[in-house]
Amino acid sequence: MNITDTATRYIVVGIIAMLILGLGYTSFSGAKQDEQYEAEQEIYKHSLDLIEEEQFDQALLYLKQVEENYPESANVKYNLAITYANIGEWNNAAQEYKRVLDLNPYRVEDSLFMLQYGSVLLNANKNDEAKIVFERCQTLPIPEQMPNYQEQVNELLMQISTSS
Repeated sequence: MNITDTATRYIVVGIIAMLILGLGYTSFSGAKQDEQYEAEQEIYKHSLDLIEEEQFDQALLYLKQVEENYPESANVKYNLAITYANIGEWNNAAQEYKRVLDLNPYRVEDSLFMLQYGSVLLNANKNDEAKIVFERCQTLPIPEQMPNYQEQVNELLMQISTSS
């Protein structure tokens, strides 16, 4: 079977046309994804600004929107936990802190994170879980920005033991 020069040209032109179409489609799709990503990042940044401004109810709305697109983001879950805690939704805050640990188990080594988590559990009346977290806090390094860390942990443990 002989392939003529004309047939070879058609094959080469067809391959080149497919490559051009493929590259064009990829470029167009990538640009749309970039726009969507940038819009989502703006929403997330806005939610962080709202947290900083202590507008927690508004921040919660934006964070839930971000969470829909990034359900496995430990950072989004952490900011949800902080927001829930600041509006007094302790059970939701505890649930989000737990999800942060599920997504990023290394946070168990973060002294401040664990203190926050234990405090949320305590406020949610989950004293047994809070006690476990605070006992873990006793083994963690004292953060520089909180020299009275161990005293605070001990006070919270005392609070649990007197309420039991």
